[in-house]
Parts: sequence; C-alpha cells; structure tokens
Amino acid sequence: MALTLYTLPLKNIPQRFEINIAGNDLVLVSTWDYLNTTWYLTIIEQSTQTILVNNTPLVTGINLLVQYKYLGFNFSLVVVSEGDFFALPTQDNLGSTCNVLIGVDQ
Repeated sequence: MALTLYTLPLKNIPQRFEINIAGNDLVLVSTWDYLNTTWYLTIIEQSTQTILVNNTPLVTGINLLVQYKYLGFNFSLVVVSEGDFFALPTQDNLGSTCNVLIGVDQ
C-alpha cells in the first residue's frame, strides 16, 4: 500500500468545518489557546456529533492520532513546519508555513 498525503485546509484563525477523510464524515474544529500559545484540534463524528478527539494539541513530529488507535481511524494526521521540522505552529503560520498533513493508505 502507498501512503497518499493531503494538506488539511486550515488557516490561522479558529475554524469549524465538515470534511470527509478516507470515508469518514467528520467535523474538525481548530482553536488557538492564547495562554499556552498552542493550536488545538477537535474531531467530531458528523452524523452523531460525538466528540472523538477533544482538543489535541498540534505538535510536530508524530501522528496526532496514534494515541487514539482504539477508535479505528484509517488515516493519520501529522503537523509539519517548513524549514524546521520540529517548529510548532504559531498563531500566524498555521496554514502557510506550518500545515497538518493527512496520510491515507491507498
């Protein structure tokens, strides 16, 4: 199987949008925490509005969903920054030089 990468359409503003990822109808919510200067992502199952992942921080270098393997996600989410692989997303660079990649096995 080959891994196909897509860029999650995030911007550097808090957002809520519906998206289908690898056959999963989801609602994604991104929020900025001014106190901790961190972006967070919440993943909601669209049809039931059940929160699957609540406020996981957008950190670089790992699959954000690895700790939720028991939920059976068939895709991965990885945060990458241009120029510095381990640079965290900032309030200004999310969606430009720092992105969340979706990895789907094809």
